[in-house]
Amino acid sequence: MSVRRLVFGSLNDGEHARVVHKYDISNESGSLKVGVTEYGATLLSVQTWDRHGELEQITLNYYDDLNALA
Repeated sequence: MSVRRLVFGSLNDGEHARVVHKYDISNESGSLKVGVTEYGATLLSVQTWDRHGELEQITLNYYDDLNALA
């Protein structure tokens, strides 16, 4: 299993801006990949292999921007 931490965006709470991270988690074979934020553990994406061996999105609502969650 591998975990990758990426900056997903920032939230401004008035005085301070807070960076929100996205975590990409994948299994060893690479056949399953999940994206989750630390902002309420929001599930962003689930990807798995299709019948042609390509990694494809299987979630209905794919978010690639923190503003889309607001």
